[in-house]
Amino acid sequence: MIRGYIDERIYEYPEDPDDIINRLQKIPEQEMLKTTKSLIAPWPNTYTFTKNLAERALQKHRGNFPILVLRPAIIICAY
Repeated sequence: MIRGYIDERIYEYPEDPDDIINRLQKIPEQEMLKTTKSLIAPWPNTYTFTKNLAERALQKHRGNFPILVLRPAIIICAY
């Protein structure tokens, strides 16, 4: 798990984002709920996991277009 200062960059991961999505789509919902922590490792929560997955998928499929990822300074809950 990454702790402390986090650079504003897209963190690499050895598994391809498309492969991860394809694998997750084949897992039954109940199994996914039981094994979430192991499925999202090394990220601490589903928010950071899906954020990284989306950023890497965007980077992979962007073609020749430059991309800019804007990250909000704070995330809060909504009722």
